[in-house]
Amino acid sequence: MVFIATPIGRLNRRVTQSFCLGLAFTLMAQSAAASEQKPIDVYSATAKLRNIPKTLNAVGNMKAIKSVSLSFDASGTLTHIYQSDGKRVKQGELIAQLDDQTDLAQLKSYQASLQLTQSTYQRMLSVKKFGAVSQQMLDAKHAEMIKAQAQVQQQKVLISKKQLKAPFSGVLGTYQFSTGAYISKGTAVVKLVQEAPLKVAYTIPVSDRSELEIGQNVVVKSNAYPHKSFAGIVSYISPEVNQGSGTVNVEAKVNNPDFLLLPGMFVSVIQTLQEKRSLLMIPDIALLTDINGQYVYQVDANNVAHKTYVKVGIIADNRAQILSGLKAGDIVVSAGQQKLSDGDHVNVLKASLPATPAGKSSDTSRHHISPHQATKAKH
Repeated sequence: MVFIATPIGRLNRRVTQSFCLGLAFTLMAQSAAASEQKPIDVYSATAKLRNIPKTLNAVGNMKAIKSVSLSFDASGTLTHIYQSDGKRVKQGELIAQLDDQTDLAQLKSYQASLQLTQSTYQRMLSVKKFGAVSQQMLDAKHAEMIKAQAQVQQQKVLISKKQLKAPFSGVLGTYQFSTGAYISKGTAVVKLVQEAPLKVAYTIPVSDRSELEIGQNVVVKSNAYPHKSFAGIVSYISPEVNQGSGTVNVEAKVNNPDFLLLPGMFVSVIQTLQEKRSLLMIPDIALLTDINGQYVYQVDANNVAHKTYVKVGIIADNRAQILSGLKAGDIVVSAGQQKLSDGDHVNVLKASLPATPAGKSSDTSRHHISPHQATKAKH
């Protein structure tokens, strides 16, 4: 079979050759442009080992260490209220008193009898050496003197029972009676609550029980005082587990020098389980996320950015723990990574990143977030 070249065939070959040459020139031009692409400006940060104490978070309830309803140890008419409702009193301070006029008169009588008995005994003792007084008479008078002393002491105790004094420093509640009322022995008159220190009661999962110890530090915070924290120390760990919840009751003694915390308040508790713990940390703004997980752009010695997937642990106070994927000293892109692709050349700027926004804490020993919590939003 013989093929005959036609004008149309020759034209098609020429068009095809021209298209291939044009495509080749286009690809060469794009390659040259890519090789001359300007490095992308970015900021960087170094992965560093930092001491991040291990903590756990809980919700607690403030309680008074001492709280008591005060009552008289005797019956009588209420004659004086020396402290007003809600007033802070010191230990030993007189709060209220029952009518004790009859008791005071009886005390004076007993004191007079005691004084007479003591004088008589001393005179008898001084003349005994002359034989004017027998030993039996002297012993009898001595016993009479001891009895008179006991009567005086007993009357003083009776009078003290009609005085209501603060057994410890604290703040008074509302009085249940007014002056003139007859109050029976043991009837509650007013409540006294210790304000400082207080204790916070909370529960922790039994799985964390092995790391709990008496004396561990806690930090208490209240929504009522968002910019204040209160230090405390673990003072009690229950020896039993709550069957229904699988938790352990814990109490911590909390300083309250300005009386800001009140019994009954709900507070957040941050307990330190481990003071020293070295973790590999990077700024959390360096993290990016895609369908395959979280990653960073790691910068090599040639200023080339490589997309590197990492496993993230805790995220706290603008820093993220790296469990795998990086090592200490690695350089990562901390700003400008949104415009990068794997293999891009970068120009690492020397200027510092803007300061952390106001209100962000840099204390990484507090407010730790579980690794299972959602990834933080990017800045």
